[in-house]
Amino acid sequence: MLKMIRQASTTLDVCGKFMELSEQKETTDKKQNKLMVAELVLVDDSHHSFRVSIWGDAYNLLKDVSRGEGISLFGLSAMKDSRDDGFKVNAWHSSLHVILGGDRADSLTQMAASSTNEFVPATSTFTPQIELVEVQGEALHSCAAALAEVPNDMPFLNDKKFQLNRCLIEAPISRGAITTEKGDLYIRATLHDWSGSVEVEVVEDACVQLFGCKTKSQVLAACDDGTLSTQLKRVNVRGVLRQDTKGKVRKFVAQIKVSPESCTISARAMRSSLGLAQPVTGVVLAAPITRVAQNPMHGLTVRVDTRGSAETQLLGAHRVLLLVQGTTKSSVERVNEKDDPDAFCVTSSNVKCLLDEGLGQEVHLELRGYCDMDTMLDFRLDMETAIVMVSSLESEGGRCAAAVEWVRKIEPHNLGQMRALLDIEWKTALTDLGADVLDSQMSPARPEYWESDGQPPARKARRVDSDAKSPSRAL
Repeated sequence: MLKMIRQASTTLDVCGKFMELSEQKETTDKKQNKLMVAELVLVDDSHHSFRVSIWGDAYNLLKDVSRGEGISLFGLSAMKDSRDDGFKVNAWHSSLHVILGGDRADSLTQMAASSTNEFVPATSTFTPQIELVEVQGEALHSCAAALAEVPNDMPFLNDKKFQLNRCLIEAPISRGAITTEKGDLYIRATLHDWSGSVEVEVVEDACVQLFGCKTKSQVLAACDDGTLSTQLKRVNVRGVLRQDTKGKVRKFVAQIKVSPESCTISARAMRSSLGLAQPVTGVVLAAPITRVAQNPMHGLTVRVDTRGSAETQLLGAHRVLLLVQGTTKSSVERVNEKDDPDAFCVTSSNVKCLLDEGLGQEVHLELRGYCDMDTMLDFRLDMETAIVMVSSLESEGGRCAAAVEWVRKIEPHNLGQMRALLDIEWKTALTDLGADVLDSQMSPARPEYWESDGQPPARKARRVDSDAKSPSRAL
């Protein structure tokens, strides 16, 4: 096992080759205090790997260490793992000392090691325990802002099933951040929709669906070869609110499916799912370009109407969808023919923004997207119509350019319906459309919002690809 420089009953010092440090994740202790934890992986010439849970500010002592460097860690704490014969090893800022260099560390720096998978685990790691999540049957339509409103100590006697439509999920892609020590897939991710964003835990088959893969082995293979990425298409998700053994409410996502292209969107149903919650930062939604701005403090934003006032407020956006139509041929350039001959930049100039036409405005902008040979035809807009996902805007000399991450072409016979649906989406999110819905006066911070009994049929979904309907009429 790794060279133990000194070992006492509760403290441990080790020397190993630095292989991986995951991103920090939020968790809670037994008193429900919030903590941040990351996982460090060391290996050595005994052919073992050694995992350490790095808590709080101790992360800052290790975040700049180079991969493959030999290091010595003094002041670790070790305790027996009740679930197996291993030990959990933790590092806290108050006791951790990190030493670079030394004969032993230098020899490990020179040791060949390409992947931690080649080494036998010598420790256990901190991992939440999760029971199976059942999401079949009837679920309640909701939204990200409503989920974010749920208090950590809200009492639930049983799981409460929810469904969110047209979401985008951002997740880490390193092996240490997507797997448990048992090798199961488990991901802490951020879910975005028209109302804002919320932190969720993705479990079971949903972890595979999140990355657009078919099997767990495909996910891990893509992770190891550096090609793993989350889907950029919007998805419908199903999950549950569950009160764990410590009384904390957790938000699990257990099913993910790409949102169907043909759908119905109801302003009153969207407003009903929001209830008394307010939209929060991190929205992903369709919008006219005249409602979108790049703010120096907040990045990409959308303008939201202020009720009873002609003024608007800026709301932070994670991504924005534009409905556009090309007016000229797109141009294609290789990014770097020598280093990456399969990377291209596609530019579409003088593109017309169709959602702005409904406001009586004719607005044009430039689209720039990076792609490979397989996706070039998607990014080449030419004179076609498409929905594009935008991550940032640049304005210079009266010209506006948008960075495009994803493109979906729209057939001419579907354009009218798509424009109508996206109009409802952005007007509900950014104006007062649908605000008169009668059953919206319920707070997601109260258990009654999540109880199926007494809810209007519009909020109830039987299948993951079902859309919420208007409480009184289709809009």
